[in-house]
Amino acid sequence: MEIIISILAFIFSVIGLAWQAWTFFHNRKIRIVNECVIAMAQLERSLADAPNAFKFHGLTKQTIKEHGFDDKSLSYLLSNMTIGGSFHRHSKEAGSHVFKKSSYRYKLCESEEVLRAWPLIERMITETPYKDRIINTLKEIHGDKFVPTLEELPNKQADPTLKKNFVE
Repeated sequence: MEIIISILAFIFSVIGLAWQAWTFFHNRKIRIVNECVIAMAQLERSLADAPNAFKFHGLTKQTIKEHGFDDKSLSYLLSNMTIGGSFHRHSKEAGSHVFKKSSYRYKLCESEEVLRAWPLIERMITETPYKDRIINTLKEIHGDKFVPTLEELPNKQADPTLKKNFVE
């Protein structure tokens, strides 16, 4: 009987050790991802201080202004969306379905300003279920008024001078 108890104690100790190791590495991975997202959000907020950096995303000050935004408001919304993507990745609500009507993201998507900013923002967000979820929510709320990309807007294109060869 003592041998059985000793064997069971050993087995439970090994299981506990394995669980502890898995938890440590899992939490470490989550911490690293979250730290990267925080750094990314801070970098995106700094776009307001270096507005010419929007050109790396195919946007000019003129294009941003034509949509009724300034550098600070666009960088705020981009940062907000990035942080939301991090939360989405780790939430139980992950997926590409429409956000709940009572959620912060749904209420944000209801805004006409977010609808108008989306063609600018979408070029700076990676293709993920989170991005699909934003698109699906905007489509549900705004229907035919929703335009998914800047290129699909009538007479509103990214600055054509950005396509030139920068090595002259």
